[in-house]
Order: sequence, then C-alpha cells, then structure tokens
Amino acid sequence: MKKHLILIVILFIGCVSFAQKKMGQARIDSLQNVSMVMKPDSLQVKILLEIAISYISVTPKKAYKYGNQGLMLSKKLQWNEGIANSLYSIAMIHYYDGNYETSIRYVNQS
Repeated sequence: MKKHLILIVILFIGCVSFAQKKMGQARIDSLQNVSMVMKPDSLQVKILLEIAISYISVTPKKAYKYGNQGLMLSKKLQWNEGIANSLYSIAMIHYYDGNYETSIRYVNQS
C-alpha cells in the first residue's frame, strides 16, 4: 500500500510539473504575440523583460535575447529606468546561468 501511495504522489507531482511548464510556455507565447504588435515604448520594454525572466530557467539563450532587446529599446527611448531594469534582468540571467562575475558587473551597471 505504501509503495502505491508513493507512486501516486510521484505521478501527481510529474503531472503538475508538466502542466506548469505548459502554462508557462503559453504565457511566454502570449507575451511574445503582444510584444510583436506594440509600438516601441516603455510598455514594450517591460514585456520584453517579462519574457526574458520567463525564459531564465527554460532557455537562457532566449532570455539573453529578450533582455538585450529590452536594453537596446530602453537606450533608444533614453529611458533610464528601463535601462536599469534591463541591466538587472540581464544580471539575473547571468546569475542563473552560472556566470556570477558577469552578473555582478551588470548589477553594478544597473
């Protein structure tokens, strides 16, 4: 009986984990769709950074891509808060990717 219960718990946790990944990807897809039709402004920067943070644990390369897009757009808009938030987001991506020294440099820039 105890073995069956443990098996059921493990299967349940696996199903919940799979469902969360699917919902996370759906959220990323939704944010990407919204981002593509927006005019370049501070809201688009915020959405790009949300996408970047959502990709941190899934695909760090994509996280870097969106973080850098947010940084470039913030610089183009000359939006200092967006620049700081972008640099901090990129620092978090580097941290989760194991690049601690690079992460510290980005935090200091932000």
